[in-house]
Amino acid sequence: MPDVIEKSLLAALGAFEVSRSKVKEMVDFLVEKGKLSRGEAPKFVDEFLKRCEKESEGIKKCVEGIPWIATRKDLDEILKRLDAIEARLSSQGK
Repeated sequence: MPDVIEKSLLAALGAFEVSRSKVKEMVDFLVEKGKLSRGEAPKFVDEFLKRCEKESEGIKKCVEGIPWIATRKDLDEILKRLDAIEARLSSQGK
């Protein structure tokens, strides 16, 4: 499998976290265009998704090391605090 096709797919998808069905859809398109054989397709999908998962984990580790990026937990805590503030303001206004 030419590395160019893998790089093209990564660029076209624009993200590392993609669903199996979306990758399969793109691979089916490549098969139709004769860029990939039907026999290579399932293996390519599996290898591509594994590569995406690995890249995604690497990106997550890089992002986790940046102190000013909020985590899901941080956002949940902020939302709870905001809800509490809104509740207090609402009860004061009545």
